[in-house]
Amino acid sequence: MFVTFFHLRRLGLCASFNFGVAKFTALRSGTAKFTTTPLVLGRGVGLSTHSDSELITQALCLNPPDGEVDGPDWPARIKHLMHLAPLSYSLVIMQKDRIYGVRDPYGNRPLCIGKIVPIKIAGAGDSLQESPEGWVISSESCGFLSIGARYLREVRPGEIVEMTREGIKTISIVERPNAKPQAFCIFEYVYFARSDSIFEGRDIHSYKYLSSALLVLKHARKLATKLSHKPMTETEH
Repeated sequence: MFVTFFHLRRLGLCASFNFGVAKFTALRSGTAKFTTTPLVLGRGVGLSTHSDSELITQALCLNPPDGEVDGPDWPARIKHLMHLAPLSYSLVIMQKDRIYGVRDPYGNRPLCIGKIVPIKIAGAGDSLQESPEGWVISSESCGFLSIGARYLREVRPGEIVEMTREGIKTISIVERPNAKPQAFCIFEYVYFARSDSIFEGRDIHSYKYLSSALLVLKHARKLATKLSHKPMTETEH
């Protein structure tokens, strides 16, 4: 997992970002074939680095196509960004008194939600049914236990969740272009993610164990087939 962070003080906006944006140059310069709208540099925004985090954060400053009333409409800006760059990222965006969790429409990068359980009931079997003391969001669930939180669920592909003092809710889901299939990154299973993280209802260790078993079975069959066609020597007779 690679996470970078960017802060825009003038808007009171902070963004934490997992991995990289496809079509980075197109989003940066406004030359993308999928839109005629001048993008970040085309709007006169100066970029001081070549980082995806700065580009994403500055792209959030672009006005959405339908305009805004009474100041920035952050859910609309996030949806606009997701249409411009449909993969490959998960985002956590803090704006004053609320936090947005965003997963790209293809679900290529993981993002999950947990809730902080009161210590007095942390060992109870039905503790997940109790009212939480707070909510957390992370690209992996493995960090939840260390802060007294429990895994709740994954953020769905294209989902935008909003966390406030009142709780957490889904405010929008951006669909994949042309109804394309989900495209979760296989490297999360075999390389990036920690073994005790949970993806798609299972811990990563079980995925690695089953994959290894299938690999052994595949090569065992190949070896058996090869040996069955091997001529026997006089010693073997």
